[in-house]
Amino acid sequence: MGGKRRKKLTTPKGEAGKVLGHAEDCLSQFVSASSPEQKEIFVQRLNDFLACTRKVPRFLGKEAGRPSGLELWVKKAHDNLLSSDSRYAYFCTLRDVSEHDCIVRPDTAQQTVEITSRLRISGHFEGELHDAESGRVTARVTYDSPVGAEGVHEETRIRTNYFFMNRANEDVVTFCTEILNTLRTLVNDAYQLFP
Repeated sequence: MGGKRRKKLTTPKGEAGKVLGHAEDCLSQFVSASSPEQKEIFVQRLNDFLACTRKVPRFLGKEAGRPSGLELWVKKAHDNLLSSDSRYAYFCTLRDVSEHDCIVRPDTAQQTVEITSRLRISGHFEGELHDAESGRVTARVTYDSPVGAEGVHEETRIRTNYFFMNRANEDVVTFCTEILNTLRTLVNDAYQLFP
């Protein structure tokens, strides 16, 4: 009885770059989920990010229409990153946990209060304050004071930074941003060497 040979699976050319774009979208979504009441959204988007980024090196080495040697080059580049970049090695551990075992969650949270806008007012003033990111109107202000007196209006928001226990000096967003940069370099180098 002869066994059937398994056909080597390939991914379409450019697929790793597309998946990298999806990972960037996931990152921007959990970056915006920084308020304390959005922790579950943050965790969901973090795991979406890990799922997307997991595919980048897997798809990259199997892209159809690229010169031979790409798969071996990707494996060597991956192995080099594992041994030389502790962030990438920890990322691979998280990626595997997310894929096989359970949902990855940050270990700790640190809340900070940020001043998002500050307005100095003197005399008579009427105006609207806008959120710097969304542009939506957050307040209408009418201020009357004696000439020469000055008031300050500040808007604040609470931002939550999350941390992994093994990477306590780097918040999760910074960690993931740097992983994305590493993967982007990997994909760009591969596309240049194997057009």
